[in-house]
Amino acid sequence: MSSLLAGLPVDVPGTTINRLCGSAWMPSSPPPARSVRAKAELMVAGGVESMSRAPFVAPKAEAAFSRNAEIHDTTIGWRFVNPLMEKLHGTDTMPRTSQNVADDFGKVWF
Repeated sequence: MSSLLAGLPVDVPGTTINRLCGSAWMPSSPPPARSVRAKAELMVAGGVESMSRAPFVAPKAEAAFSRNAEIHDTTIGWRFVNPLMEKLHGTDTMPRTSQNVADDFGKVWF
């Protein structure tokens, strides 16, 4: 999402590493990653940690010391949609995306 919002074209390769805490650094150093790094002209990396709110999300408080404790399950779908991301690329869930692919290319049965 960050690369798309930064304006990089959709054909620029990228990956999401969903690991917890410091173990997230490990996938960036195995031999295949080192090989890619040796050939790349530019690589961008970033991250965010918010394990206190996962896998459920809690909206920001509307006021200081609010006692409103809403919790939302985000197992399927976005709860807090980034308007720019939705405008530029849509925010379909994985199930919706699979249906879009089936509609566009015909149903594939495995």
